[in-house]
Amino acid sequence: MAEWRILMQAHAKAGVLLIVGTAGACGTDSTDSAVDWMYQITCDLAAELDQTVKTDEVKHG
Repeated sequence: MAEWRILMQAHAKAGVLLIVGTAGACGTDSTDSAVDWMYQITCDLAAELDQTVKTDEVKHG
């Protein structure tokens, strides 16, 4: 999560989009659990960093 915090700080400073994706299952259980997990981390860190983020999710389901 430390690496994600750095990326979120950098994207806010630069004023650019931060796009997150997954390449299929990536060793997960072939569900969208990795997307859900990353979404929650992003929301939690945004709150900690006092950032407002606009999100959207695209799932394979």
